[in-house]
Amino acid sequence: MRKIQEKVLSYYQNSEKEARVVIHVVFWVLMYLLEFLKVRSDMSFMYRTLVASLYFLLSITFFYTLAYWGFPRLLLKGRYLSFLLLLLVLYIWYGVLNYYSTWAMIHFQLLPTKYTLHSFKMDMLNKGLWGSTFDLSNLFFNFFEAFLPALLPLMIKLGKSFSELSNKTLKLERDNLVLELNYLRSQLNPHFLFNSLNNVYSLILKKDDKSASVILKLAGLMRYTLYEANAEKIALSKEVNFILDYLDLAKLRYGKKVRVEFETSGEIEGFMIPSLLLISFVENAFKHGVNDITLDIQSWVKISLDVQDGIMTFIISNNKPSQASNKLAINSNLGGIGIENTRKRLDLLYPDCHKLHIENARNTYTVNLSLKL
Repeated sequence: MRKIQEKVLSYYQNSEKEARVVIHVVFWVLMYLLEFLKVRSDMSFMYRTLVASLYFLLSITFFYTLAYWGFPRLLLKGRYLSFLLLLLVLYIWYGVLNYYSTWAMIHFQLLPTKYTLHSFKMDMLNKGLWGSTFDLSNLFFNFFEAFLPALLPLMIKLGKSFSELSNKTLKLERDNLVLELNYLRSQLNPHFLFNSLNNVYSLILKKDDKSASVILKLAGLMRYTLYEANAEKIALSKEVNFILDYLDLAKLRYGKKVRVEFETSGEIEGFMIPSLLLISFVENAFKHGVNDITLDIQSWVKISLDVQDGIMTFIISNNKPSQASNKLAINSNLGGIGIENTRKRLDLLYPDCHKLHIENARNTYTVNLSLKL
């Protein structure tokens, strides 16, 4: 099977190379014909052929030298002096071709004396190869004429190169985003399961009759995190049901010690949300809001979720234990990565379309999240 895949890949790679060769050949043939047709029609066929060939050789040489060596290996790598030397070499190549093509025009009488161009070419020959190439009065014109034939293909090549570079950059950013999100999700799931197992463990130690129900509820939550929450996005309604199951688990553990309120409003169906995005805020409310130490203080957690015109508003608040018990609760908790991971996920997935406000007051802790679904 692997050999077949390698053969198929090799076939497509070879086909792509062959297609590129054909495109290049067709392009240069059209360029040659264009140069031929640009020469005055009243000139001889040999003269038009010679001029078209001159510009054709210049275009070919300049394009492949600059596009596949000069730009990628010299200019883009900061080797500016080497790049300038390359331009000088190419310009000398232009001077050599221009001089000897002019010599052929005059020697074989391809350019009639009635044209003013004839006297210009004779003057160039009289200056010699180096004199005509580096003539200060015509240096700018010669330099422009030298690189003009390759300007169009170079612009096409550079445009394609910048497009490919932009696509590679976007792909790299997208791949990095996916890797970071997967990393954050891999931290989140164990974090959630770790806290839930602690809940079960505490009930077992107390030999509470609700242990079996809690384990069954936890199995459903684990099934969700294993088989559904790995998707990039999931239906908001499923995420709400997941939170409800988590709250049922919390109620089984804490009983009347904690008062839990969860209200939903608006149109929840039909919207998607990143999986396990909201559960960290719910976990945090129970982790730091429910007082496990002082039984005479009732804890509460209030949650509301509203969707209006594609904007979800999620508000969760909880009371805070007394100062002494809060210190013990904080010291007994390990990790603390849930809220931070959720912040990062929000920044990555909703960079400009979410607002997260956390108010840590003396007696209450409130999270207000608004994002465009």
